Amino acid sequence: YYEACVFDSCFVPGSGLECASLQAYAALCAQANICVDWRNHTHGVCSMTCPPHREYRACGPADEPSCESSAAALRPTAQKNARLVEGCFCPEGTMNYAPGFDVCVEMCGCVGPDDVPRKFGEHFEFDCKDCVCLEGGRGIICEPKECRQEPVTCTEDGTYPLTEVNPADTCCNITSCKCNTSLCKGKPPKCPLGFDVSSETRPGKCCPSYSCVPKGVCVHGNAEYQPGSPVYSSKCEDCVCTN
Repeated sequence: YYEACVFDSCFVPGSGLECASLQAYAALCAQANICVDWRNHTHGVCSMTCPPHREYRACGPADEPSCESSAAALRPTAQKNARLVEGCFCPEGTMNYAPGFDVCVEMCGCVGPDDVPRKFGEHFEFDCKDCVCLEGGRGIICEPKECRQEPVTCTEDGTYPLTEVNPADTCCNITSCKCNTSLCKGKPPKCPLGFDVSSETRPGKCCPSYSCVPKGVCVHGNAEYQPGSPVYSSKCEDCVCTN
């Protein structure tokens, strides 16, 4: 292995073959329960990158303990005699949840469809469902989330009920009263001569209120006159509209 490593390093540089020779040599040592932490001596040339939730070990158990492992397999004596391999393992103080689940947990419980470990008896929400991790390793059950809202009746003129997604809880809909002035029943009044229609929408109200307000003109003989203009009256009078 040493000669093969030297040959690969000298005649096939940059190919990574020397790392393969060292890896094969260390694997033979591991089969004899001799741990060789060789990668740390290559100054990063033959490093191994692990996922963020795992850590590299030069020697770890070939069958990584999990929550489904038997009590005998978890005993220190059994782990001491286990076959060694290098690889990425769960950090100290944690263990793999189960074979086929790439999740490290501090305590055994449940792992839901979101791949998040849960404690026994823990309630959580996922995909608009209320879920619970059952005691005793019986798995997870989920039920559709129940959305509650008192019935909404829109009594104010011009308002109508609108159901939309609740921004505070996107799993539920919410019904509220919205304003549409085209639905207002009140119509502008017909004001007498010399008056204009005025509309006002008060804060918090949907429909405007109407009233007749003076134009500031003079009215005579079914005609309006601006201030300062002559008013046609009888032939014997000269009249002028004043403020």
